[in-house]
Amino acid sequence: MSSSNTNSRKLSSSSSLKQTIAAIVTVLLFLNFRHNASLTTLYSSSILLPFENLPIIPNNNQLNTHHYEFLTKPHQLPTLTLIDPHFLGGFRNQHMRFVTFINMAISRNLSQILLPSLSWGDAYNKGKSLKHEYLFDVTYWNERAIEKGLPRLVRYDEGVLDGGGCFNVSSGLWSGFREGYLRSNETNLRRWDGNEEVGKSERPHCRGTNINAAVQGNNTNATTLLVPIGAGKGAGIFWYDYFKLQNKKTNSIVEERATIEQSIFQLLRPSLALRTAMERAIQTATSSNRTRTNHAQDSSATHKHRLIALHPRVEQEMMTHRCHIFMEQNLTRVFERIGAFPAFSSVDSNHNDTANVALDQRMPTQQHHFNYDLIFMAVSASEVDRPPRTDPKAAHLKDVMIGNRNTLIHARQHGLFGGIPIFESGASTAKQVRFAIDNNDSSRTFTAESRGVVELVASIINFFTSVSADVFIGVKGSSFSTDVFAVRHYLSKERAELHGGNYIIGPGGIEELVGPPKVHSC
Repeated sequence: MSSSNTNSRKLSSSSSLKQTIAAIVTVLLFLNFRHNASLTTLYSSSILLPFENLPIIPNNNQLNTHHYEFLTKPHQLPTLTLIDPHFLGGFRNQHMRFVTFINMAISRNLSQILLPSLSWGDAYNKGKSLKHEYLFDVTYWNERAIEKGLPRLVRYDEGVLDGGGCFNVSSGLWSGFREGYLRSNETNLRRWDGNEEVGKSERPHCRGTNINAAVQGNNTNATTLLVPIGAGKGAGIFWYDYFKLQNKKTNSIVEERATIEQSIFQLLRPSLALRTAMERAIQTATSSNRTRTNHAQDSSATHKHRLIALHPRVEQEMMTHRCHIFMEQNLTRVFERIGAFPAFSSVDSNHNDTANVALDQRMPTQQHHFNYDLIFMAVSASEVDRPPRTDPKAAHLKDVMIGNRNTLIHARQHGLFGGIPIFESGASTAKQVRFAIDNNDSSRTFTAESRGVVELVASIINFFTSVSADVFIGVKGSSFSTDVFAVRHYLSKERAELHGGNYIIGPGGIEELVGPPKVHSC
């Protein structure tokens, strides 16, 4: 009997049997989630607030490795598969595309997504990317996916999902693709359409089920259960469908996100490697806190250090972007406005001139105590520190660029608002992260730098550190700021405590944002 007939018969299980298996799996996952939640240790950091008291599953623990394998085990069901080498754009633009991709599975009743097909790209290092499971906590997602109505992320098992060889796990690409071409720095992925190449595969059984025909329990006549889909050319269908998904109906400053994105905000948390690096960065910055003159610092063990996160978006590449009109480009003015904003400080009844919020001697002295212990700067240091751009579009901004660089250097050396230290976690922390290659062997690791994804990892660290802060100050016109505002809102970090919340800073000053922000569209 031919192998193709054998494969077809192998994958043509009855709908009733599949439904029974799915029901059993659902019950087992639910029971396992309840059991696991009672056994795992708690994340006790008092700084990374959205992730405190959440279970951590160490990737070098054999018992938990078995748990991970159980949660990611594929079942004989249609499985949505990303055929692009990685999502496109900066981190948050990739997230928008990720939301659309997940929604494609949900809208077609597909309960599985092929985990090794998911990769995130480094926007500053063309052709470089990192697999999803190194960046995000797959265990946490899968334990809660059913409850939130989201698909599970499953590993590739050719004995379950196809007749063999339709996906290359080592490269994370659909088999038969020109991998050298796709990984080349010369290749423009916005001009490549993988959907066309899948249909021309030399392996007929690997051409996949058309996504529009892929319905749970109905595999048509395909001999693979992998359902391939790519973004296509240009900005791609993932980008345009994201805005259709949001179904915008209002011109209000606030706008509720689609239900699916709200669920993703709650389940997509950084991997253990990144969470550990974030916590250490904050602890290191806190322990090196300078003695401040504006008010006595409580160094006791019970003191909770309060953190402000700032995303000023003063990188040189943004200064000529169409969205720059919403942003204050002068970093000195940004600091001045924050120091003078009433919600962030309290009046010094003693009127001690040494207790001030001035950036340095050039700024006016004010009799205030700043109410925070640490300021996190979510900036691309390389884009601020570099020599001024010389292209014609940026020539008139030369003095601003030089001024921003000098202001940031001064803040690094002397702190802000009377000596409160700043820290920039992103790239420096990203370079220190060590990712375990295999859950079974934590001694085999690699770094973000060795894979060329430092900026990607830095963006993720900056984003979730900003989410975790007591206060976040961002800008309009940035997908990064917009999504930090949104995630904080849906994680109830918006007005967490006195003087907490979300604030927008721009050319006209600072205003508090209450409610979710409008979807990024600039």
